[in-house]
Amino acid sequence: IVTPSQWLAKRVRQSFLAEKVIRVINNGVNGEIFRPRAYDHLKKRHKIGNEKIVLAIAPNLMSELKGGRRVIELADRFRGEKVRFILIGVDNPHEKFGRNIIALGRTTNQEELAEYYSMADLFLICSKMENFPTTCIEALSCGTPVVGFDAGGTKETAPEGYGIFVPYGDMDKLEV
Repeated sequence: IVTPSQWLAKRVRQSFLAEKVIRVINNGVNGEIFRPRAYDHLKKRHKIGNEKIVLAIAPNLMSELKGGRRVIELADRFRGEKVRFILIGVDNPHEKFGRNIIALGRTTNQEELAEYYSMADLFLICSKMENFPTTCIEALSCGTPVVGFDAGGTKETAPEGYGIFVPYGDMDKLEV
């Protein structure tokens, strides 16, 4: 049995499959696509000046599982500061969000995603549970550190010094 994370392998070892051979092979990403890229055109498109950029990406980002509402809660805490939050994967990007939020729908353009990752100062993941999320690996491959909840195998994606993970739901620690 092959799992993408140590976290999931541990769970399998607690199941009826415990006697089977269990190996971990982490998910990977295409390094030809997910690498540091030019992004000035995105700053112009979104009228972003010298603000810090926090990026959150997930299909169905606003679902409870993916934690989009937590991202919005964090953005509210940074209102009035020079921080912009870009959310990609919002089902209804025309919904009214705070002035420091840019909400975008889902995209399948991986090169453009790599540009957004490259532009961000921080990638934020607020999922309730993940195996070994490729969004974290994509961000890191584009030179962007990761911050989020320690939920499942999420913290396994970032080598020490490249990510910070706090207990799930602890918004005060996430804000710091």
